[in-house]
Amino acid sequence: MPRPFMTSLTRLDSPPHRWIGWRSTGQKPITWQFPELPDPNGVIERELIADGTVTAEQLRTFEDSSQAWQDEIWTAAAEQILEKHNPNLLLFHLLTLDDTNHEYGPMSPASFTAMAFLDAKVKQILDVLQRTGLSRNATLIVVSDHGFRNFKHKVHPNVLLRKKGLLSEGPGQPKGDAWVLSEGGTAAVYVTNPDRKASVVAELRDILTGAEGIDHVYGVEDFPKLGYPLPTVTAQAPDLVLAAVPDYVFSNESDGEFVTEVAAGGTHGYINTDPKMQAIFIAWGAGIPAGVRINSISNLDVAPAIAALFGLQMRQAKGHAIPGIVRYETGH
Repeated sequence: MPRPFMTSLTRLDSPPHRWIGWRSTGQKPITWQFPELPDPNGVIERELIADGTVTAEQLRTFEDSSQAWQDEIWTAAAEQILEKHNPNLLLFHLLTLDDTNHEYGPMSPASFTAMAFLDAKVKQILDVLQRTGLSRNATLIVVSDHGFRNFKHKVHPNVLLRKKGLLSEGPGQPKGDAWVLSEGGTAAVYVTNPDRKASVVAELRDILTGAEGIDHVYGVEDFPKLGYPLPTVTAQAPDLVLAAVPDYVFSNESDGEFVTEVAAGGTHGYINTDPKMQAIFIAWGAGIPAGVRINSISNLDVAPAIAALFGLQMRQAKGHAIPGIVRYETGH
């Protein structure tokens, strides 16, 4: 069975063999990497410096450069690894579209320009596969981890908590019985006074249910269907979850107005049943039948599908290989 090359425009939970962009897991086996914050002394970084693609000073100040330029350098690093090191697995992540959609909103002229730019980066990868002969045994998978929504209003739940006496200004930071942490289209509500947890949760439900911009207040009984961990599993689990009305987004501020208007913007983090949150999955190449369309899948299925292309099983994973596209046997 051929050993396929893979590239992905997202981050996966399984430790990669080759990693371009995003944060390294720090786990083995990673043979070569070009991380989100590159090291001028790294192997691939030194190769790019040697061939004139980038300077050591540019790498030292990498975080201060534009996202589009960073994507250019990440793509160059991927090309370098493909041409010189013949990898069997490469994970590749580009960020210009995410940055652009946050700033200008999805499906805006700027968003379409960013998509065209990233399409060109993917073509560079395809060109390298063709030029090196890797395309004969290569599989290309393009995925994303979330969709996007435009918003026009910001909801500040902590302002409401302050008005209701559940939050007050402490020395240097707010304090009180509860705090709301924004996640874009959802927000996690934490009771910070364990002695009053039950009564504060009930009061929070009463305060937040039906408030402007809040579509639903979910309790821990709803967490399994939402994919949230239960408080019995992790101390980081919230006590309630808020879902925003379309065109609204949550924010963390605790002073000012409860709802404010914004000129333009985009975000994610909405409940996963929101059709605007659907991501993409495109697979092509070795082991992938041509012309197949599959129904909706979970992002948890992507890593097991990649494993199946290597003839392996991820027995501890929650997801499953995608039978509509993976033709290799998975019992190895």
